[in-house]
Amino acid sequence: MKVLVVDDFLGTAKVIKFMFEKSGLNTDIALNAKDAIELINHNKYDYVLLDIIINGDRENGFYIYSYLKGNNFLGNVIFITGCDEKSDFALQAQEFAPVVFKEFSIKKLAEDIKKGIYAKEKISL
Repeated sequence: MKVLVVDDFLGTAKVIKFMFEKSGLNTDIALNAKDAIELINHNKYDYVLLDIIINGDRENGFYIYSYLKGNNFLGNVIFITGCDEKSDFALQAQEFAPVVFKEFSIKKLAEDIKKGIYAKEKISL
């Protein structure tokens, strides 16, 4: 199973990648929308984990989600965020895909992905 993690904080992305790969998930990381779209165009991902706020919201996860939707992405999307559960960003994201709030258990998220817990939880824009 192949996963792309999009998070503008390198430390977070690296920790998720390390833990996912330790759990058997082949994982790439992108720190911005441009790199994420480049990777998406050249790889087949089963899951894309999108930080909602990327680079101070200049490039947010909704932009990448729209790109995936417009290009008939067949995988699954999960938003990850440090936002409060009642924030406008989090509430909006929940309309489109599952949202996992930071400080989540990376190990549990990896296991849930492998079990298919988040599979095909897509809602149209």
